[in-house]
Amino acid sequence: MAASGAITFGRYLTEQYLPQVRDNLSPETYRNHASRVNRRIIVDLGHVQLAKLTALHLDRAYRQWRKDGLAASTVRAHHMIISAALTQGYKWGMVPRSVAPLATLPPVEQREPTLPSLEQIAELVRLAKESDPVLSAAVMLAALTGCRRGELCGLRWSDVDRDRMVLHVRRAAKRAEGGEKLIGPTKTHATRRLSVDDVTLAVFDEHRARAYEWAGAAGVKTGDDGFVLTWDPSGATPANPDVVTTKFARLTDKAGCPQVRFHDLRHAVATTLLAEGTDVATVAMRLGHASPVTTMRVYAHVLEAHDRKAAGVMGALLASTKAE
Repeated sequence: MAASGAITFGRYLTEQYLPQVRDNLSPETYRNHASRVNRRIIVDLGHVQLAKLTALHLDRAYRQWRKDGLAASTVRAHHMIISAALTQGYKWGMVPRSVAPLATLPPVEQREPTLPSLEQIAELVRLAKESDPVLSAAVMLAALTGCRRGELCGLRWSDVDRDRMVLHVRRAAKRAEGGEKLIGPTKTHATRRLSVDDVTLAVFDEHRARAYEWAGAAGVKTGDDGFVLTWDPSGATPANPDVVTTKFARLTDKAGCPQVRFHDLRHAVATTLLAEGTDVATVAMRLGHASPVTTMRVYAHVLEAHDRKAAGVMGALLASTKAE
């Protein structure tokens, strides 16, 4: 094992671990990691020598964070970074082993999302249409496809295959350091094909007609490479996902449902599909989950209803056989 000397856990994180993983993370994920490291992890654990860090140190920090009001999910997010950093430190020969698996994590808090009703979604679309057609299209497409906000902002007109009635989700719009917008891969770094219906195609058609009008009025041209959701008449610049979220928050305030988040439109799609009997694998594919296991974990409360229904299937069949 290479000697790590008296390097502290804080120095290891900022000088070695974060610079090493930066190129492997999306700008948003890296920014999130660095923020968690600097705001909490270093404050409470940064002074401990890397080679002397123990599970007891982690347990004490986690308990303190919970006392300070951090949610269990937030503590677990901090732990994931610590665990990844210690695993990398072990690979580099800087620690004899990772103590992260020995730490005690707070229990998971299951939060059921606030699902907007169909009536609320229709009202949000109507209100947005009056003042911001781009936001209106974003709300409708989110409610129809279940795509993430970055994926929606990353859609180009060339991704809409009207003949095959397919939407290609190839990329996501993100915000890099410094606030500039960039286009990167989807969250799972995978491209997916979503079948779409006539209603969804009609939304694209109506929005594209408006896009042509805006471009003409501005004296610019927009082509197939233009972004679908954009406040740029030329279509060259995608809508900023954070701006979409901010505008949506104002919209829900106006509609009288401030508890609904833009991401809840995605939850509404998943919940509705599962409740209607769509299999988990198909829902996972449409949502872009890395695995159906993720879908089952996030929407366990919906699947419980199917489990209750399944409980009586074999009983009813066997009871009828016995009666015969």
